[in-house]
Amino acid sequence: MRPRSRIIATLPLLFAACGGTPTESPTGSSQEAIVRGVETDGLDQVVLIQAQRSNGLTRCTGTYIAPRVVLTAAHCIKSTTLANGVFVYYGDNYASEVGLLPNIPAPGQPSTWARVETWHLNPNFSASVNYPDLAVLYLDRKLPFEPMPILPEPVGQQYIGQQATIAGWGAEQSLDANLTQLVGVGVKRVGHATIMGSPTAADYHAEDPNAGILDPNIRKDLLKLDGHAPSANPCAGDSGGPLIVKKNGRNYLAGVSFWTGLYCEDYSIYTRVQPFFAYIVDAIAGAGLKPVRPALKCVGENPDSTLTAYFGYKNENGLTVDIPFGLSNAFLPAELGKNRPTQFGPGQHEWAFGADFKATQKLLYEVHAPLGPIAILRVDQKSPRCDTADTNYVCASQCRATLAAPCPDITSSFEQCMKDCVGGYDAFPGCESEWGAYLQCTAKLSSDPANWMCMPDFLPQPMGCDDTLNAALICEGYI
Repeated sequence: MRPRSRIIATLPLLFAACGGTPTESPTGSSQEAIVRGVETDGLDQVVLIQAQRSNGLTRCTGTYIAPRVVLTAAHCIKSTTLANGVFVYYGDNYASEVGLLPNIPAPGQPSTWARVETWHLNPNFSASVNYPDLAVLYLDRKLPFEPMPILPEPVGQQYIGQQATIAGWGAEQSLDANLTQLVGVGVKRVGHATIMGSPTAADYHAEDPNAGILDPNIRKDLLKLDGHAPSANPCAGDSGGPLIVKKNGRNYLAGVSFWTGLYCEDYSIYTRVQPFFAYIVDAIAGAGLKPVRPALKCVGENPDSTLTAYFGYKNENGLTVDIPFGLSNAFLPAELGKNRPTQFGPGQHEWAFGADFKATQKLLYEVHAPLGPIAILRVDQKSPRCDTADTNYVCASQCRATLAAPCPDITSSFEQCMKDCVGGYDAFPGCESEWGAYLQCTAKLSSDPANWMCMPDFLPQPMGCDDTLNAALICEGYI
């Protein structure tokens, strides 16, 4: 719960909530879990978040709020968090299944893990005041249960004094005030605590400082829970976990945990979700409802007198959008666009694929994202030409030739080839022109088998460009 970076950065801890009768769990570790909580295999939507950082590992809790979307605390994601190092666990035996990372089953296969593709911190989050401590994670797959709905109304006076449910994956006890010696982590626990309403300035504790409590504009968007025994209380590892209230017999998410008292005792603070409903709705829209816009990069001229149209795209969603070939992903003439993507990754993709065509032909490329606008591109010989001095275009030409080589086991995509090629320039600082000459030589090769050497697990290697490659290697001092 408490966002203490010095603890989270150095210790493999879990954030979890507490409640009920104390349960003995494995000792060790430092992260927050539910004090006086009871183990549960229920509340499927309460998931564990494991994030690899360049300088350590963090574990938090989150709530599955929409297909492929988890809501958690912003302080669980640091600037040092690795882009491909965040995973969500939704099974019931974390200790025995954590060893599967990072090689989890692909989406569509049985699994208790999901990979986090991207995340979106509340743009106004300030770590100095822990506000608003909210972030959304986008998963690479749907989870096999229904999301938890968000409370559609403020937690008003009718909820004050009522018991709420808290849950998380952290420790059940802290042996020291600073939450560095914890007992029982990696187990999902639930408990109950009383809603006290918004905190007051009197809830600021110098020995346990949370500067946001001193600001009345921040306090109104927070909820305080009574964590004195026998009530449960969050502990390290529970950050991002849910405050759950009942309405008409149904569970609703009303708050997100981020702060707890010394020794994980006495009280806890949650961010209300209702004041940030617009942020959450927009984030959910980013799970496939926003546009995917293809773009023409340029048209290049080839040695065989054909032209190549190079395309990129921008996916405004936070996750990969699947658009199978068909009316929503159409290309005419169809045989020329066979290499176009059907999985559109999030963000800006500058060079995604190329399509060869004759000067007498016209191309049409249409993409219609689910519930998004239709985007149509028309290309012909009059479309803007590529800049032959542009290193991206040089690499695109090289990848076009390489991926057309007659090798049976080419598995690299156009985008991956581009990434490797552009990265090659970084390997030849001061010798970029020599490296470029080698790429240009490769780009001129036809698909004749005599021009290529096929190698397992490697892209085809060009034959006949040894002189230019050796010149680049000599220039850089590799040989």
